[in-house]
Amino acid sequence: MRVGSRRANNSISPTEPEVSIMKTYVLGAGASLHAGYPLTRDLWLRFTERASTSLPALKEQVEERLGPEKDIEKIFTALEAIRNRTCGIDRATVAMLISELTHELCEFFRECRVKSAKEYGVFSEECVQVDDVVITFNYDVSLDRELRRTGKWDISSGYGFPILDGPRSQVTLLKLHGSTNWRGSIFDGSKGSGAHNWSALGGRPVIPPEEFEFLGYHGLKDLQFSNGSISAMIMPTRNKAFHVHTSFGLEWKSFWEMIWSQAAVALERSDEVLFLGYSLPAADTAARELLLKHVGRNKKVTVACLADSNRIADEFSESTCVAVPLPDLSFEQWVSRCQ
Repeated sequence: MRVGSRRANNSISPTEPEVSIMKTYVLGAGASLHAGYPLTRDLWLRFTERASTSLPALKEQVEERLGPEKDIEKIFTALEAIRNRTCGIDRATVAMLISELTHELCEFFRECRVKSAKEYGVFSEECVQVDDVVITFNYDVSLDRELRRTGKWDISSGYGFPILDGPRSQVTLLKLHGSTNWRGSIFDGSKGSGAHNWSALGGRPVIPPEEFEFLGYHGLKDLQFSNGSISAMIMPTRNKAFHVHTSFGLEWKSFWEMIWSQAAVALERSDEVLFLGYSLPAADTAARELLLKHVGRNKKVTVACLADSNRIADEFSESTCVAVPLPDLSFEQWVSRCQ
């Protein structure tokens, strides 16, 4: 990732010194709501309403173990706790249930992305500029597609890790909870008896061919991708684990550390950090530690998160940031001001 700066716009007169500015945008579920993706509090209901042949049975298994719970964070947290404290057949059963729910959740987000993402388009075209960084806790790829359309973002390096040889991405998109188009490719796409010489999942997520197509890359493919792949999304639990358990040990721990460290650098170097549709929830401890620790002193922090704006601004004001709450603005309303 190239974390740099950009020059101010052309309104500066030739006699004035050039000013370098850099912005980091922090996006949450409120930013994706306009594109048809639900807020976290509504996710389980929307998810389980979809017409899937296997989902009713999965929902029934969840209710048998947990009762009629509707909070998706509590559901995944409870299922992981059961998996971690049990053994044998029950452990394998719960692990399979988590895996199948994760797959179905990924499919749900794929279905949601058919809706227009107009505000993402305006955000990508009018708000984000060269050398800015977008940190998102969302899984969706609608923003990725809009950034790609502007020509400011490229999949070759735009996620913060190399995928293809290609042009340098002018904007970096750091997806700290993963993405619906990221997969863990078994044995790094290797085949044959020598596969055991590699780690189980390889060094990074891979991108399936159909996801290249969705982003507007026709005829390109990730050479590390193979058909045997698993989701690379960090599930919405209260105690998120940024690694994957395999028979080879913990996988991808260094990958997630690398992505999060890039986010820390971006926050420290930015002249302004903007929270758009992200509520900084108390339960998301890793995100809170990252954001509250690495947004530097005296930095400008702008918060457009409706009713949560004042609370978030107060938290950053305590660390001597210049916090500006915009409590009346949703993501869509904030974006409209860029036009």
